[in-house]
Amino acid sequence: EMEMDEESIADIIKGMKCSISSEAKKEIHGIMRDFAKDCRSYLKTTDKLAQVKDHLIIIGKGGCPPGHKPFKPGHECKELNHTMCKQAAKSYTIDLPLGTTYRRAKEILHMESMKCELEIDELFYEELKASKKKATNFEKFIEDCTRPAQTQAQLVSELDLDCPAGLFGQTNKVTKEMAVHMYRK
Repeated sequence: EMEMDEESIADIIKGMKCSISSEAKKEIHGIMRDFAKDCRSYLKTTDKLAQVKDHLIIIGKGGCPPGHKPFKPGHECKELNHTMCKQAAKSYTIDLPLGTTYRRAKEILHMESMKCELEIDELFYEELKASKKKATNFEKFIEDCTRPAQTQAQLVSELDLDCPAGLFGQTNKVTKEMAVHMYRK
């Protein structure tokens, strides 16, 4: 790495054995300082480019590069594993106008990425809400709660056991009352 600080530049300028005006020496000093700065920047850029290429290879293989956080959903539930694209594939595109700077391109990408994530969240939560609405239906809840007792009564009936009349009818009534009580909470 090229090490050229203000002192070493000044030493070079002082050591020049020629008749150059002090203004010219100042200008040369500035040029040398800028050159040293550009050299350091070039070396850092070369390292950064190699790192970016390594990260792209890792991402291409499905990994998460060092220094980046792996994906973690803000809301964890089993429904995240349901299929999103059921009828057709979905594409997201980003348009960068002619003359866009690298900074602006990264800004646009950041905002569009956030927008895409929110659009996916909106679809997900609409589907989840509809699913949970069905799952929290009163009649379905009562039916689900009374099903085990009804299944038990059916098995006893199939065994042709001699049981008192209404034995399981009372169980169904109690189970239904418990379910109604629970639903109200």
